[in-house]
Amino acid sequence: MKTNAGIKKEEVKNEAQQTLAAATTLVAEVKELILKAPKGKEGKEALEAINSDLALVEASLAEVSTLINNGDYLTALDKVKAANDKAASLKAELEEAIAKKSMKK
Repeated sequence: MKTNAGIKKEEVKNEAQQTLAAATTLVAEVKELILKAPKGKEGKEALEAINSDLALVEASLAEVSTLINNGDYLTALDKVKAANDKAASLKAELEEAIAKKSMKK
């Protein structure tokens, strides 16, 4: 029984670490897209909101690292999945805005 629990714990730890790495990459991609995003009147407000959301994602990722280091892998996995989903939605939002800007040109 202990062996199975140990294996499951290691699996959750690995998944949390892999998702953390993916989320960190997504955050970097979002930061690059912010530089390319439209900066008009409406765009400026949207970018401020995106930057605010991105700061929350980054804070959450820092917390996930701490949770992993403390051995709280299930909580870390839940938090990192939520952060990853949020980063992915920010990326999609930015890509859509950039695409719309490109179509107008």
